[in-house]
Amino acid sequence: MYLVGLVIYAFPLLSIMLGGLGYLISRNVYLIPGALLNVSLIATYTVFNSSFLMWVVIYTLLSYIAGLAVKTIVSTRKQES
Repeated sequence: MYLVGLVIYAFPLLSIMLGGLGYLISRNVYLIPGALLNVSLIATYTVFNSSFLMWVVIYTLLSYIAGLAVKTIVSTRKQES
């Protein structure tokens, strides 16, 4: 049962945080979601089963959206100052 909590709560929050922090560190929106996709795909076939593949896509999209949100916030603040 602890896997359900990880899949529904922990992994999405981790994906969002990694996406936002990854943009702040690397200034690249695609780097962290791509790395997260690779790591999640490897985990799908080694730790989880193939039904986890749907969650891999969702986590990658969440990470990308978080990176875009941080990019928008940072660029808006630069324009204001």
